[in-house]
Amino acid sequence: ELRLAKTREALSSLKRGFSCAGKTAGQFLALTTECEAALYNDKMDEVDVPDHAVGRIAKFKEEGDGAFKQSNYGVAVLCYTRALYHRSMMESKEEAVVLSNRSACFLKLDLANEALADALAASEKDQLWSKPLVRAGQAALQLDDFKAAYQNFAKARRLDEHYEAANDGVQSCLQKIIRWEYSAAARRWSRFAQDRQRPREGLRVWALSDVFFDQHGVPEWCKSLSSSFFRDDVLMLAGNLADSLPQLRFALTVLKSKFRRIFYVPGNHDLWVRRVTLSSIMKGEQVKDERDMGDSISKFLEVLQV
Repeated sequence: ELRLAKTREALSSLKRGFSCAGKTAGQFLALTTECEAALYNDKMDEVDVPDHAVGRIAKFKEEGDGAFKQSNYGVAVLCYTRALYHRSMMESKEEAVVLSNRSACFLKLDLANEALADALAASEKDQLWSKPLVRAGQAALQLDDFKAAYQNFAKARRLDEHYEAANDGVQSCLQKIIRWEYSAAARRWSRFAQDRQRPREGLRVWALSDVFFDQHGVPEWCKSLSSSFFRDDVLMLAGNLADSLPQLRFALTVLKSKFRRIFYVPGNHDLWVRRVTLSSIMKGEQVKDERDMGDSISKFLEVLQV
């Protein structure tokens, strides 16, 4: 109908389609934008729809809010998408609201990728607003990205410590960490018993802690360990390996090349969230700024991923 210049008919078809599109709604955003462009640029009359951009934004946002309250999430996506065609006429805060609202619709439709993209875009438009970050956390959970979920919930809580949804998200993630109730933890747990059938004769278990791999001379010492003497042995590595993630990754790589298996638990130094300060610059310290992690739980999840 759009190709035949039947724009009103195309809009009517889109409305019917979005009302039953469900999880396929995300496929038709570009078509919706094209339809709104044709309606607006050709100055086609629509009942109760203003012909100027500011009026259309307010109208579509109101219609989207109404459709959402009636649980017609597909139609709400259509309305918010039409409003976003005119985003150049929006203030950043207003654009953030529309993006966040469309993200909520996508969450209801189980379209996690679309929900996450809109939530992060909304947060970028209004960096002091916590709600888009909560929606980003909810979308990340749907995508089984537990680390991103916690980090978004934690950022939202730092912006508004009284926001119940942010606090609930953080607490839910902390409980899952404690109980190993997320996929990455399950994969780690499955490896614990892989040596159950190995003979115990000749098995050696070594223990090491407070390596401080980022201190002068320590990497050389680790590299100097025999590559053959420990190749059937287990190393229990009890924390304080390095302050920064790159150094921690380097340390584990070097030590894993020496031992058959390593069992590692982070220490307090490993979970420090380092920040570049005037003092560190004046001392000439090579500090990688990690403030984007937010807190030590976020870094803990990064460490586990390493």
